[in-house]
Amino acid sequence: GKNIVNVLSNGQISVFMLAHFFAGINARNDREKMKVYFIDDLTACMDDVNMLAFMDLLKYQMSSKATMEQLFFITCDDRISKLLKYKLSGRGIEFRELLEADFA
Repeated sequence: GKNIVNVLSNGQISVFMLAHFFAGINARNDREKMKVYFIDDLTACMDDVNMLAFMDLLKYQMSSKATMEQLFFITCDDRISKLLKYKLSGRGIEFRELLEADFA
């Protein structure tokens, strides 16, 4: 068989990794004591359609609070940060943006 890294684009690999990430969260949900997760700029390679689908899934996961209590989402892209803030607003989800200056 072929190695998945040699067959898929970077965007497709990002989508695959996020699907695997969320499947793992849901599979371990009843055993997980600390429902705190980190995503480090996996969305950088995604096209707009996959980005919007990911944001909708994230909004659903965060609003249910059954599977995810806290998420640290790291991005260097201001456009993605603004989109995430917009998507999560009005859903009862607390959004706090931390900038580099906040750690100085």
